[in-house]
Parts: sequence; C-alpha cells; structure tokens
Amino acid sequence: HVGRQPVYDRRGDVVGYELLFRSGPDAVTATSRNAFATSQVIVAAFTEFGLDQLVGDRPCFVNLTREFLVGDLPVPFDPGRTVLEVLETVTPDDEVCAGVRELADRGYTIALDDFRPTASRLLPMATYVKLDMVDNDTETLTATVGALREYPGLTLVAERVETEERLALAFELGFELFQGHVLGRAHVISAQ
Repeated sequence: HVGRQPVYDRRGDVVGYELLFRSGPDAVTATSRNAFATSQVIVAAFTEFGLDQLVGDRPCFVNLTREFLVGDLPVPFDPGRTVLEVLETVTPDDEVCAGVRELADRGYTIALDDFRPTASRLLPMATYVKLDMVDNDTETLTATVGALREYPGLTLVAERVETEERLALAFELGFELFQGHVLGRAHVISAQ
C-alpha cells in the first residue's frame, strides 16, 4: 500500500505529494521510517500503481534507501516528476555523495529529508531541503534556515507541521512548502 501526503505551497495549493510506503491500509500512522520502504516495495509500487494514478501531473517525493543512492539498485523511474529523498538515516559518506551527484547529473531532483548539518555536503546537489517542525526547536530552526539561505536555489519544506503555531512559525521563517497533519492527513490508496 502506498500513502500519499500532500505538499502545499504558501497559498495552500497542493503542489506535489510524498509517497509513503506501508504494510496495509490500516497502517495510516506508519511512515517510510518504519522500513517498509524497502527496494521491493518501491519497485512494486511504481510498477503496480503508475505515477499518473498516484500523483497526476504533480511531482512526487520518494524516500530512497542507500542501495538506490549508491547505485547498487537501479532507480525504478525516469528523472522528471520524481524527487528523490535522501533520508536522514542515510550517512552522507563519500559513496553516497558520489551517488547522489551522479543522480543529480542524470537529471534527478534531490531532496534532503529531515535535514541536519551532517548532511551539508549534499546541499550543492539538492533542490529541496526538509526541516522537521516537531523535533527542532525554534532557535535551531531559525539558525538552520539562515544557514540554508546561503545556498541559492534551495526550496525549503516544513515537514511534520502538526499545530497552527508551528505553521505560523514556518511561514514567518519563509518556508516555501509545507507538509503535515495540520494541513492534510496522508490518504491511503490501495491498488485494486
């Protein structure tokens, strides 16, 4: 099963979706962090559903495991509408950096999920950077946004926006895109 969480812009329009892989239709709270986003699930989801059915003509964000990023497994879709997310659990070592650079050179759009300063060496390849609005305090968020603005062309995404207060803060800090329960819950789609 694939869950689909909308990504909104500052006007409140849906501009894309993050695809979340789950074990079953009742697993609405599970996220890709629960390790269901294994290679087989990713490949099966794209083969079974097709992008058009899942996201229409909007970009979709997909979490990739290390195996895809370093080239051990082929990315199962073409560059263009998919945004490849580098999870915070993937260590940005030399092999990952080289793999991400190669994917970016091939035309794939890169997002850094739940950004931490340890992933700074991936910033030159990234288009989107996501910051967690739950796990980071206001001071950390403010400092991180300031540092990220040194890189021109990055689009900042506030993720896990779960209260009106955090949404207001994300707006104030100048985030371009927003994801989270206060905006729209993830909807689960099952292939028939």
